[in-house]
Amino acid sequence: MCPFYDSEQAIVRVQCTAGIRIRFLSDTNLFELAVKYGAAARSIFQGSLIVDNDIYPWGPETAEPEWRDRIFHSDEKRERLFDIWLPHLCKTDVISIRVDDHADFVPAPPLKLRWLALGDSIMQGMTATLPTRTHTGIISLSINAECCNMGVGGACFDKRIASALPTAKFDFIVVSYGTNDFHHSVPLEQMTDNAMSLLSQIVQKYDSPKIFLITPVTWVDHPEKNQLGISLHQYRDALAEVASSVDKIILIDGTAMIPDDSTFFVDKVHPNNRGFSVYASNFLAELHKHTNFVSDKIATGN
Repeated sequence: MCPFYDSEQAIVRVQCTAGIRIRFLSDTNLFELAVKYGAAARSIFQGSLIVDNDIYPWGPETAEPEWRDRIFHSDEKRERLFDIWLPHLCKTDVISIRVDDHADFVPAPPLKLRWLALGDSIMQGMTATLPTRTHTGIISLSINAECCNMGVGGACFDKRIASALPTAKFDFIVVSYGTNDFHHSVPLEQMTDNAMSLLSQIVQKYDSPKIFLITPVTWVDHPEKNQLGISLHQYRDALAEVASSVDKIILIDGTAMIPDDSTFFVDKVHPNNRGFSVYASNFLAELHKHTNFVSDKIATGN
């Protein structure tokens, strides 16, 4: 049985704050943050603060129940955009945010683009060291977009995901499951049925956004076949057939996102910072082909 929301491990991963950001405008000279940590999918507890495009990592390197510190200070008093990214691989609750006593403090304007990310541990960001170093983080910053990240480590294609889809509007949607279907020896017919059902419901629910289906990305030295005697490539082929059967689905070859080279991974399955950077660049090039969200400069890396 492929784990999803019905296991303790999955619940921990669901509670991780991947993709959660707090954005505001302030003329404060200082910024202090206090947070409380819960269960973690990986021992990565650091978040990011972006102030006028400068990134300030924050948080402990090892597990602590609570953490607080001053992250930003400047002698110059002027309005700045503050963008807090909570850690992506653990549960994090904000206890307090402190600015100087005489500072203005207002919500930042909403970002113009919004996208939905559905997938497994790689979509969740395992195992980048900062939320801004995941591929979803890099993509969002590159096109100035908000990402609703529903990636859950260990997840397979599952019809139940459709019942949890948010009602918000999205400019594009990315779906990437399948690696765990192979790993847990889910029969091809079952995965195909789940994928067909989920993708069809996504198409019906949302008003004509671009919907990308990414087949399982590179797994260095993966087993040739699973317990059912089925190869990972066969799962990719089955998903390609599903994509051709569902209207509006744009298929992306996951093996083209990250090279088949262990130096891009922490464990031959989950990308490291370098792997996520390459993944983001390759996906942005694909996004550029199908939308006007990506500038030529971003798409070419110049």
